[in-house]
Amino acid sequence: MDILALFQCLQPHVTATTLRQGSRIAFAMLVMTGRVTMLGLSRWAGKGGSYRTVQRFFSTVIPWATLFWVFFRQQVYRPEDVYLMVKTNLRTQAQVILFSSDLTLAYGSLVDYYGLRFQIEFNFRDAKQYWGLEDFMNVTPPGVTNAATLSLFMVNVAYRLQVDMRQRDPD
Repeated sequence: MDILALFQCLQPHVTATTLRQGSRIAFAMLVMTGRVTMLGLSRWAGKGGSYRTVQRFFSTVIPWATLFWVFFRQQVYRPEDVYLMVKTNLRTQAQVILFSSDLTLAYGSLVDYYGLRFQIEFNFRDAKQYWGLEDFMNVTPPGVTNAATLSLFMVNVAYRLQVDMRQRDPD
């Protein structure tokens, strides 16, 4: 599957340049081996993925919360599954809310599903182990935000590509 085609749902929320840069960087992250660094990304990104392009991407302010939501809704969400979200008040760090797409789900079942929190931990592990969450050397606020969020975003992209692959070849 073409990464740029997979990312087209994000087009209304970022510039065409950022979308193109992001698709090249995502492709590089999918195919590269070893530590994820900006130099490594530029080597694996192919045409149009120079080191300067990677630097420009990581210095861009990107609306990651919106991109996560749009990508999830368009490419990952399946209505028959149950999804949990945690929301924290940024001022007080107080409130946690669990919810489900199934309005008939009993409270006890929802709490049982909370046991799926280990999946969240696995997502962080995957972001660290495979997508360079620990390896980026950015120091500017947009660079750090983009590096960390891109690593977590790639977990979703990899999941979506894996679903497509399993549909084509179930074995």
